[in-house]
Amino acid sequence: MQDKPNASKARASRPVVRFGSLETPIGPVFVAISNSGLFDVAFGVTNQVRYVARLGTRVERALPDQRAVSGVLDQLDSYFSGNVTRFSIPLDLRVPTDFTYRVLRNASRIPFGRTMSYGEIAKRVDSPCASRAVGGALGRNPLPIVIPCHRVIRGDGSIGGFTGGLDIKKHLLRLEGHLV
Repeated sequence: MQDKPNASKARASRPVVRFGSLETPIGPVFVAISNSGLFDVAFGVTNQVRYVARLGTRVERALPDQRAVSGVLDQLDSYFSGNVTRFSIPLDLRVPTDFTYRVLRNASRIPFGRTMSYGEIAKRVDSPCASRAVGGALGRNPLPIVIPCHRVIRGDGSIGGFTGGLDIKKHLLRLEGHLV
């Protein structure tokens, strides 16, 4: 994961992105890239019009360009086929707060096939009483799957929540070898 961008610059600048999609076992996955790297990953979106609407004011313009995102889509396809356990994609991570950035950075370090609790991440970001805030930050993850927020579970071992829905979280965890 790249070093933290200047937060005020990240909020002020809106990139032009290119986007495309891939059919996966969890349904279509849309991705958008900027000149700096992977900008957005979304599932649960059914078509291009809805995806562009979802990007909303975060971007200056969104251009359909399957070829431009083919490298990202190839890695995602390999992930869903069980052939990729670590992504090698430059990231353009623009998040509103330092706390959210630190939470996502820690989630990005959870290895394939492993999980970590919300409380463990809270401790790692020097906010040991902020388990719920960690969940909120993970819920705003613009790069799910690539930044594997699905690998974060409750301290008691239950799977907890997931913005994309529990069925998708369970599917991703099963794909990585977990019995859920």
